[in-house]
Amino acid sequence: MIANAPIYIGAQVSPTPLRVAAPGTVLKVLGQQEDWLQVEFNDPQFGPRVGWVQRSLVQVRSPELEPMDLSVREATPVAAAKQLPPIPGRQASFPRSETSIGWAFARTSYGILGIDVGENIPLGWNSSTAWNVTPWFGIVADFGGHYHLSVGSDPEYDVYTHTFSGGVRFALRNSSVVVPYGQFLVGYVRSDERYSGSYEGYNNIGILPSGGVDVGGPKVAARVEVGWGKVFSEPLSSTEFRLVAGVVIRYGWR
Repeated sequence: MIANAPIYIGAQVSPTPLRVAAPGTVLKVLGQQEDWLQVEFNDPQFGPRVGWVQRSLVQVRSPELEPMDLSVREATPVAAAKQLPPIPGRQASFPRSETSIGWAFARTSYGILGIDVGENIPLGWNSSTAWNVTPWFGIVADFGGHYHLSVGSDPEYDVYTHTFSGGVRFALRNSSVVVPYGQFLVGYVRSDERYSGSYEGYNNIGILPSGGVDVGGPKVAARVEVGWGKVFSEPLSSTEFRLVAGVVIRYGWR
């Protein structure tokens, strides 16, 4: 309203209006008849009512015709990226950490006078924890044990080997079910030997490049991993083959 506007019961001036709308009052226009507008207003006594006001006392506004900024803006790189459709099969999120535990088989080989001497060690275990920084890159801590036991033999010769290593892992997460990975580990190798009642221990450094694949769901998956490495020891260094089979538990998807 642009001025005090009497609201009448019909489209004509009558001695007594229904109400008088003050300037600034917002009314809903229902129709028009010559110089009169039919409006809906809120009567403080009777609630919503319908009446007529003179067109000259009312400023009519159409929301769809109100001035607005209609300029075309260039999309920002972030906005453009958000509009891209998701790539089918692409894993958008990844676990913050993964912990695995399983059985480990090892084969140790030595070169003595040009002859390759090797022994299989089927009794072993492996555990690792990876902290994923991105979907494809993570930091790994790896622990394991291998036990060569001469049960019932004479003389007795037992070897206990434990590894404590760390490194980096690179994963390919194009699928939420199958995740292949490769990693490079460097660490400490402790070997304890028992021969006919005598003991001797060795501290060495080793490297173990390896790779594997995880198959499963977002929380639990099965893992198979194969690695080949080297233990630098005196007087003879050795090569190590490792096969790991176990389960992976994933935490904190993001």
